[in-house]
Amino acid sequence: MKMNKYGQAEYAYGIMKMITEKLLSKGILTEQQFRKLDEQNKDDCYRQFCTAWTA
Repeated sequence: MKMNKYGQAEYAYGIMKMITEKLLSKGILTEQQFRKLDEQNKDDCYRQFCTAWTA
């Protein structure tokens, strides 16, 4: 993944999504846990970095 000057939130969320997808594929997370964690990761990443998402 390439990090762009203003893409920190997108980059962080992309990394977190890859990790949770791997956990799901290995059977460590259920589909329900995956969806909840993915939503939480997205919210956390976009809240952590200054983006238009929070404006």
